[in-house]
Amino acid sequence: ALTTAAHTAAAMQPAVVVAPTADAARAARIANGLPLVFASYLNPVDAQIVSTEAPRPENATGIALDDRLLSKRIDILKEAFPSIRKVALLVDEDWRKDAQIDGQLAAERVRTGLDLVAFVADTPSGVESVFRSAAAQDIDAWYIPATYVGFLVEAQIIERLKALQRDVHDVFIGV
Repeated sequence: ALTTAAHTAAAMQPAVVVAPTADAARAARIANGLPLVFASYLNPVDAQIVSTEAPRPENATGIALDDRLLSKRIDILKEAFPSIRKVALLVDEDWRKDAQIDGQLAAERVRTGLDLVAFVADTPSGVESVFRSAAAQDIDAWYIPATYVGFLVEAQIIERLKALQRDVHDVFIGV
């Protein structure tokens, strides 16, 4: 779907292509020569949006919320609340895939001894489903990184956490 949209956009010869996610930016690269403005949660070189962070041949610029602080945030959460045993992350699919969160969580489980679970939601109804799930009821603490879905439904996430009667410790939503 993104590739089709990118081909359609390129055929229209816009002045600029705006890509709100790493996947959209990668798809938009087919519009060679057209300026690209992107947002990505990872380093744009790692996400294969551009070839280098230095001056480059691609006509692209953007912002990356390159968040490599998962280990530190888990350490702080564990130190602040030593009784927690099960921590959930609420992420969207782009962030889960691009941040390679499954591998990171496996390493953090071994390092910290915590039961770390990733919940994935891309829409407001998906977020609602996550919080209504039986698995969400057993979570001691939540970490919500700055992702598209976090920005999209920030108030809904905070309300659902309150409904679970959990303190909103580290709702890192926003820049």
